[in-house]
Amino acid sequence: MKPATRSWEGSAAVFLASLLAVALGVRACPALQWPPEAFWQLPVFAAACALMEAISPHGWDNAVLQI
Repeated sequence: MKPATRSWEGSAAVFLASLLAVALGVRACPALQWPPEAFWQLPVFAAACALMEAISPHGWDNAVLQI
């Protein structure tokens, strides 16, 4: 198996893209409306996405994020 190398810049991009995508999804879909006090969970979720992308095997990072 080929080792995967991840950059800090790439992980930061995954974090920001995840944060933006979830925030826009919550805003666009009435069924996903969160109370304002729950918005602290958005950066936690984005950090979890960045971590999962960082530790996923080579070639699997996109599949992991889609799941």
